[in-house]
Amino acid sequence: MGKWLTSNEVTQILKNSKIVVNNHQNRVLNLRVYEATSAGALLITDYSDDLPHMYKIGSEVIVYKNKNDLFNKVKYYLENNSQREKIAKAGYKRQNKNHTYEKRIKEMIKIIN
Repeated sequence: MGKWLTSNEVTQILKNSKIVVNNHQNRVLNLRVYEATSAGALLITDYSDDLPHMYKIGSEVIVYKNKNDLFNKVKYYLENNSQREKIAKAGYKRQNKNHTYEKRIKEMIKIIN
């Protein structure tokens, strides 16, 4: 688009997306994982060691291994709406149950005290 998007614009795009593809540049779990699931989109991401500690792979988020696998999974989930929506909904529920800012702040305060 030739410009940086505002956080509201990013949120709107994610909410309108059926699938969000993510790539961890440095193998550390990035914000896109949480943004996509909180928007209710199906997240298809590469693997990060932290991912299985945060979400159930295969039932809350989908992991791809390479470009061909990514292509096949995107195609599959675009053609299988009920399966895509089921996983996206499970990811959304996990996000709202375990990964909100409020929950993280409470955990930080608990650690500090």
